[in-house]
Amino acid sequence: MNELTIKQMRNLFTVIEVNVLLWLVVCGAVWTSSAEQKTKIVAVAGMVISALLQHWAYYNLYRKTKEK
Repeated sequence: MNELTIKQMRNLFTVIEVNVLLWLVVCGAVWTSSAEQKTKIVAVAGMVISALLQHWAYYNLYRKTKEK
């Protein structure tokens, strides 16, 4: 899977974007609920990790498209 088509890269980035949006929803839902503080921290940590991975994946996908 060394060579990805533009369509595959676009689909991967769409999945990454949806993942970040879902983590934002989970974080918002947990934060506004009466959940324990530890649960809120885990939700925020998941969102932060997701955002960092999204940035890293976008950078790699962007770089691959520029190489073509």
